[in-house]
Amino acid sequence: MTNNAYLIWFSLVWIIILYFFNALIGHRLPSIEPKKLFVYVAGVALLGVLGEITIDSIYKLAFGSPFWLYRILPAHHAFTSFYSPVLWGMFGFYLYIFHGTLSKLRPAIKDWQLACIFAFEAVLLEIAFNLSHILVTGDYVFYYLPADLWHLTSLIALPFYFVGGYVIVLTMKRFLKDPIFFGILSSVGILTLLFFTN
Repeated sequence: MTNNAYLIWFSLVWIIILYFFNALIGHRLPSIEPKKLFVYVAGVALLGVLGEITIDSIYKLAFGSPFWLYRILPAHHAFTSFYSPVLWGMFGFYLYIFHGTLSKLRPAIKDWQLACIFAFEAVLLEIAFNLSHILVTGDYVFYYLPADLWHLTSLIALPFYFVGGYVIVLTMKRFLKDPIFFGILSSVGILTLLFFTN
């Protein structure tokens, strides 16, 4: 069983990696606007957890078994996790910085292109998160039942991540119009979803 102190350190190390990766891409340290960062972290965390529960529930209905199972702090039949908002929040942090970097490098990028990038990055980041966790603890954060990518993630997830990425891109455009309100709303939504509906 992974302890909470380890998860905090694991998350902090990954936040630093994601920040400096974007610094490398953009050739400078990304600036942070707290309100926008808050709504990206909270909004993506909520959408990610909702998406996990929805997709894994549909997949199980269609194929008779889940697509993945969380091994760390599982919730909702292990379709998601109490740690999942942190993982999705880190991805929100990454998207906030990456979208800022990308808007400077390619200002005319379209929403569907961002969704494509999102899908591939999500799969690559899942592999990196899971593999780094396995190397340290010997266990998966989440275990994909399809074995095409050694249970770290699956190429089958790409279409789901494309749709999810498109939803996140469009939703964040709306949320950024009132970041504090939607950030608080998303935070309350995550707490309600995990602690009162499990």
